[in-house]
Amino acid sequence: MGVWKRWCKKEIDERQQADLNRVTGYGYWIAFWLLLAAFIVEAVFLKRPVSEWVVEWAVFMILAVYEVTACIRIGVWSEGKQNVGWKDFVRYSLIGSFLFSVVMTVGWYLDMGKEWGSVGNLVIIFGTFFIPLVILMLVTFFAAGKIFKWRRRKLEEKFAEDSEDEENE
Repeated sequence: MGVWKRWCKKEIDERQQADLNRVTGYGYWIAFWLLLAAFIVEAVFLKRPVSEWVVEWAVFMILAVYEVTACIRIGVWSEGKQNVGWKDFVRYSLIGSFLFSVVMTVGWYLDMGKEWGSVGNLVIIFGTFFIPLVILMLVTFFAAGKIFKWRRRKLEEKFAEDSEDEENE
C-alpha cells in the first residue's frame, strides 16, 4: 500500500461519516452567511472602498456558484423539498430582493443624511433596488430550475437504465 493511500485511508464508519458531513455542511453555511454579512457591513454601512471588501465578495460568489452547480450536478436541491416550482421561485425572489433592498436603502439613508430622508425619496431608492433585482432573480431562478429539472431527469433515466442492466444479468 502506497504512502498516499495509507495516509488517506478511511477509518470511520457510516454514522461517523454522516456526522462529519453534517459538521462540514454547517461550517459551509456559517462561512457563507458570515461572508455575506461582512460584505454588507463593509460595503453598505461602513462605506469602505471596493478594494477592502472585494475579496469577501469574490469568496462569497464562489461559494454561491459552487452550491448551485453542485446541487444541479447531483440532482438534489435540499433535504426538505424535492420539487421546487415557480411559486417557490417567486417567493425566494421577493424575499431576497426585499431584504437586499431594505439593507441598501438603510445604507443610502445613513450615507445621505436627512436631506434624502423623506418617505418619497426612500421609496424611490427602495424601488430602484427592488424591481430590477426581483426580475434578475426570477430569471436566474427559472433558468437554474430548468437546468436542475433537466439534470434530475437525466440522472433518473441513467438510474433506471442501470437498474434494468442489473436485473438482466
